[in-house]
Amino acid sequence: MSQATRATDFLSTLAVNTHFDQAGQYDDLTQGIASLNYIGIKIIRLGAPTSSGDYAEAEALAKAGMKFNLVVHPEVSPQANITAIHNFVAAHPGAVLSIEGPNEVDLWPVNYNGQSGMAAAQAYQQVVYDLVNADPLLKDLPVYNFSWGVGAPNQTGASDVTNVHAYMPYGNQPSKDMSWWLDYATDAMPGKPVVITESGYFTLPHWEDWQGVDQATQAKGILNEYFRNDAYGVQRTFMYQLLDQYQDPSGTNREAHFGMFDVNFQAKTVATALHNLTTILADTSASAGSFATHNLNYTVSGLPSNGGTKLMEKASGAYDLAVWAEPDIWNEDTNQPITAPTTQVTVNLGATFSTVQVYDPLKGTTAQQVLHDVSQVTLGVSDHPLIIEMSNATSTAGSSGSGTTTTGGTTTGGTTATTPAATTANLSVGSGSDSLVLKVSQDAYQGSAQYTISVDGKQVGGTLTATALYSAGLSDTVTVKGDWAAGAHTVSVNFLNDLYGGLSAADRNLHVTSATYNGKAVSGATLWLGDTGPESFGFTEAAAATGGTTTGGTTTTTPAATTANLSVGSGSDSLVLKVSQDAYQGSAQYTISVDGQQVGGTLTATALYSAGLSDTVTVKGDWAAGAHTVSVNFLNDLYGGSSTTDRNLHVTEATYNGKAVSGATLWLGDTGPESFGFTEAAAATTLTGTAAANKLSGGSQAESITALAGNDTVHGWAGNDTVNGGAGTDVLYGDTGNDLIIGGAAADTTTGGAGADIFAFTARTDAGDAITDFSVASGDRLDISALFPTGPDTGPALLDGGYVRFVQMDWGTRVQVDLDGGANSWTTLVTLNGLTASALKADILIA
Repeated sequence: MSQATRATDFLSTLAVNTHFDQAGQYDDLTQGIASLNYIGIKIIRLGAPTSSGDYAEAEALAKAGMKFNLVVHPEVSPQANITAIHNFVAAHPGAVLSIEGPNEVDLWPVNYNGQSGMAAAQAYQQVVYDLVNADPLLKDLPVYNFSWGVGAPNQTGASDVTNVHAYMPYGNQPSKDMSWWLDYATDAMPGKPVVITESGYFTLPHWEDWQGVDQATQAKGILNEYFRNDAYGVQRTFMYQLLDQYQDPSGTNREAHFGMFDVNFQAKTVATALHNLTTILADTSASAGSFATHNLNYTVSGLPSNGGTKLMEKASGAYDLAVWAEPDIWNEDTNQPITAPTTQVTVNLGATFSTVQVYDPLKGTTAQQVLHDVSQVTLGVSDHPLIIEMSNATSTAGSSGSGTTTTGGTTTGGTTATTPAATTANLSVGSGSDSLVLKVSQDAYQGSAQYTISVDGKQVGGTLTATALYSAGLSDTVTVKGDWAAGAHTVSVNFLNDLYGGLSAADRNLHVTSATYNGKAVSGATLWLGDTGPESFGFTEAAAATGGTTTGGTTTTTPAATTANLSVGSGSDSLVLKVSQDAYQGSAQYTISVDGQQVGGTLTATALYSAGLSDTVTVKGDWAAGAHTVSVNFLNDLYGGSSTTDRNLHVTEATYNGKAVSGATLWLGDTGPESFGFTEAAAATTLTGTAAANKLSGGSQAESITALAGNDTVHGWAGNDTVNGGAGTDVLYGDTGNDLIIGGAAADTTTGGAGADIFAFTARTDAGDAITDFSVASGDRLDISALFPTGPDTGPALLDGGYVRFVQMDWGTRVQVDLDGGANSWTTLVTLNGLTASALKADILIA
């Protein structure tokens, strides 16, 4: 069962930045209020009204129904800020929802009480926090931490809520980058809720520095991010920003293009999409914010791993289910959008509803599909949310309540359960002659993972509880019995009770490590379920070749169960498609194009999809680095009125130069094209800075980036990068990939990101660094071999000989070295933030 969120509560997580207290287009307050009303977002981020002009503007906005997160101005005293906010709240009760510390203190340094820099920001934040909590009128308002403009938000101040500024560079989807930012925030301030007070995309496609996008990509990214951030548990997201603030006729000012409306107050695509979304989800009932929500046992199969769902409910009892996916949609090399593949997703609604309407916020507020008396819907999901609204259930849809007690010793109401011992279980559900066997394990945290298993949208058995621990290399054996017809089938494992305590060691997850069907291994049956909801894989029941069918008096021979190996084009690159068909009165014919250019002639499918077979079609070419679009054009669809008299074409998988291509599953049920994409990786590039302070950023390939002198910011992004800070106090990020990070001289702040990273130290002058995310579990290591050219050559020998020690501190562990050995003269080489000394062993050292 999934617990619905009130639609009104979800809409309250949508917020937007404004600058009504600054110059530019925000001077037109009437147009600004009209713009907010149009998008349906009434929660805004604004500076504290410390001047009479700012107060008058804030008052007009409050009278128009707006709610505020007010940001203090550090150029005036904390007392002046809080006095102004107190007076405003007294005049407009309920208008202020939160108070935020100074903005981006690394880019706009605070000077306070004789201090400067971070010390001043923390002192200023402390006074703001104390003043708010001492004020009877303000003490119940949450205080947001000050924000950080560049790099990981790893500095803390006195606050109730962690604050993040997290922009998605290069048109990236939030599922690619957002968890990286949130991990830092929760590590810095564990146990506290999180808000994102700035995020967004700017519409200047040719801009190279972390790159702008077109309006459609901005719209898709912002829609996805509002839903993705909610799924990650973010309390509220303030997109940046409402309006394009300044005229920019030359197209050279990035900051002038973040708006949802252009400088003439014309709605961009994102403003129209938000208007549609908030209209679709609007609940005008008097009890919209107070009614008890219900559970709904819906399941989703076929959704890509980068997708998500969100169940909402209105006071009328109607459910709204958002379903979305986040494929790559922007080509950072060509500054062009990527056409996303459309995936057929099946949603089992968990009940039969008299009316089901499917909305697309990019297309309007009118339902794109209306169904009656159905319990299942098939969607074409591409790159943005679709909304399924379900009304008037004619079978039981669920029960009211906000929590349930689960089996296995775990209570969702807050009772902590003991972590299971290293045991396994053998379970069996269902009945029949076919056997689907899953190997299942868990990361247990405050109780065991619970889940259900469905085949083709139908749940088999009841709720199951995992026993085996993934960390121990063990698995439960779960046998699912049934009698499945010939053809392809979808298995959905629905994780019911995710729980995250802010650290990787405090995270309940579910794993499916392998599966067999009737004794044969099932490919692609490896699932990691890190969030509540379903993940899926498929298996095929093979059928013997049939001899023929008779339709309307005409007997048509069905092709035998054979396959073909075809090759088209020429070149050193190989794109291999697995293609099959539903044959009816002849075989399916098609063509294949790459980037709009047809390769080869008309092809005829041979293999039968129902038999679990595939033709192998090799497309040869020489494709340049970057993203490419493959289009399969079905030429001769034929439909005889039933599912057994229907000619269709299937692409079940693809590889490019031997590597699997994600999203390459196409079902072509009508004449016309469907597409997916692949990427040709570029050769590793080298970036070198200057003696000045540089901001260097890599891309999606492996790069070697060297900053030289200066206080630099270096970001490797995707790929197995080498990041060298050189001299200066640097901020270094490896990001995704197995990176080599060399801080160089002076005290640097380094972040490896995902992957097994190596942090190398080449001289004593490299000492004083901090690593924000060192992970033993991910395989991170410290290369200190250059410091001991004639000393011990193993990690244990370094520890035993008094060359290295781990010292526990309140905020992490210091790794200290004595270059001569003997434990006589220690130097702090690096601090590993958030790690305990007991978690570190000699094998993290490369001697």
